[in-house]
Amino acid sequence: YKSQDWRSYTSVYGDTYNSNGQCGSVFIYKKLSKDPAISVETISVPATGATGEASYTTKNMETNDVTATFATDWISAEVVNGKIAYEVEPNYTGAARTGKITLASATYGITKDVTVSQAADVFKVSATSVSLKAEANSTATFTVTSTYAATIAVADATKWSVTPTSVAGGASAVTVTV
Repeated sequence: YKSQDWRSYTSVYGDTYNSNGQCGSVFIYKKLSKDPAISVETISVPATGATGEASYTTKNMETNDVTATFATDWISAEVVNGKIAYEVEPNYTGAARTGKITLASATYGITKDVTVSQAADVFKVSATSVSLKAEANSTATFTVTSTYAATIAVADATKWSVTPTSVAGGASAVTVTV
């Protein structure tokens, strides 16, 4: 085969021994029928982060000839047993973000970018202010919606109380009492 066409061939390497115990090398080259390719879907993760696996497929090449690299500090990935094993850190930025994992085959000189989409973290309060009557045990209620667990406190606990003082992720009703 011509040296400039090497990506169109696949090779198999084997060792043979003669009757004297000497080793000889054998290279067998086979022309591929079509161009090699890697296919993969987008990976979507919640704001809280995730550890998981994603499948990819290869065409006209070996699945185990693929490696993974990443270019962001909030994504890590590697190829394990023909799958992309990934870890995405929690997103505290307040905005959705995207990154990428690059799958590559050094043998065939091809790459495929995998988009990693991560949702924005959320922290919302249903009211910017609450009104209370100027009498003992007056209450007002508002809703806290958060991706993460949150602690709720008042500036002067001798005059005000709040229940609950912590909420899990999701939406929670919070009551302020005078």
